[in-house]
Amino acid sequence: MKVKIRKISNYFFSLKILILLAVFFTLFFIQSAAEGAGNVKAQSKNQQKKNTSGKRKKSTSKTVTKKKTETTIRLPGVYVIGEKNIPDIPSQSGSTPAPISNSEDMPHPPPRPAPTPMPLKPKGIISMGVVNGKATDLVEPAYPAAAKAVKATGKVHVQVLIDEKGNVISASAVSGHPLLRQAAQSAARASKFPPTVLSGQPVKVSGIVVYDFTP
Repeated sequence: MKVKIRKISNYFFSLKILILLAVFFTLFFIQSAAEGAGNVKAQSKNQQKKNTSGKRKKSTSKTVTKKKTETTIRLPGVYVIGEKNIPDIPSQSGSTPAPISNSEDMPHPPPRPAPTPMPLKPKGIISMGVVNGKATDLVEPAYPAAAKAVKATGKVHVQVLIDEKGNVISASAVSGHPLLRQAAQSAARASKFPPTVLSGQPVKVSGIVVYDFTP
């Protein structure tokens, strides 16, 4: 009976040792796996840093090459617009070329004054139609004896031309009885009119004077 109890106790003791060993190895593998994952992350970060630094170096090298290519090669005696404090370099012929001035430094010309509008001068003759009411002295015609003898009556239209001073310089009957036209023309030529002014300038006027002959 005692032998059986010892065997059972030895069995449980060995089982405990196996369990402890299994737990130990499990924890060891977990720790090693975690350390491996940390190393992988650290390596990836280092690789990323190397890539970014390489890209920065490439970009800086490109900018340096661009700056080198963008440098302006200036020949002797040639000036670049916009540069300041450029020393005068004599040309091969010995004469110093005049520097090209910047357009921004040149003074702008003063604005031109607006032209003064000139007054309009009337041209030609102004037509005014019937001018009986405008006359300052409308002379009445004499009734001719020959017209009375034949009892000639009616209206006579006389075309008149008035100068800048208001004087009638021409008169011509355009309608009416033939025996009344001469008397109408003479009366119209002796009539007076006020000067006609247009845009501050006196002008000639063409109009009609109407006379009505009644016995």
